[in-house]
Amino acid sequence: MNLEQLIVEQYKLTESDQEKRLDQLVRAGLMPQANLPILKRAISKLNSGMAVQGNDRSVLTDFLNTMMFIVLGDDTIFRRARTGARSYSNVTEGEDAMSRKEEAQESILAIRKMNENYKQRFDAALEEYGIKSPAELDNDARKQFFKTIDQEYKSGEQ
Repeated sequence: MNLEQLIVEQYKLTESDQEKRLDQLVRAGLMPQANLPILKRAISKLNSGMAVQGNDRSVLTDFLNTMMFIVLGDDTIFRRARTGARSYSNVTEGEDAMSRKEEAQESILAIRKMNENYKQRFDAALEEYGIKSPAELDNDARKQFFKTIDQEYKSGEQ
């Protein structure tokens, strides 16, 4: 059983929970809110095995690239994801399934704690900048906004 299957089994999120989380990410500035219905349509097409083309494909690609940047671009998040992936690649067939679930649960809890810490810093930065979303900032200010959050987050991790 791979990491994704184990997580889905352990924490079966309903579609409405997933949509709420996606909505929260978009409101936080992950992508323009106007693209949210297009993204949901593209995801629905993928889940049903349909081809994704045109604007749907473009929005989905932008979303995936952004999510990859978040996971791969932040050293702390990347290390947590790598640790979780390694723990599953090293699991042998004879190991107890319960221990794998416990490891997955511990990894997920650690990631959730890390995400909560990042969200606190993110919310504090929103307040500091006097905005509701990073989308309100121009590109240079948005880069500085996230750079500030990352620096504060990394200094808090040490």
